[in-house]
Amino acid sequence: MTDRTLREQLRTHQVITIVLPEDHHARVLTIRKATIPEPEHRQIYATLGIPAEVMQPIKAWRVGTRSDEKNPKS
Repeated sequence: MTDRTLREQLRTHQVITIVLPEDHHARVLTIRKATIPEPEHRQIYATLGIPAEVMQPIKAWRVGTRSDEKNPKS
């Protein structure tokens, strides 16, 4: 199996960012986490000696910027 083939197979195992709505302090909770690996991904990781859980979720509160939808321009 070539590096290119591995990259092609692993490209569907993604890291995503979830942005939860603002709270009453105008903050946003962002969560960054990996998707659940498919069986093919798990097999590749096991062969390479890499844990299937490639990252722990990262949670952070941030000051939110209001969207244009919530604050239409005059």
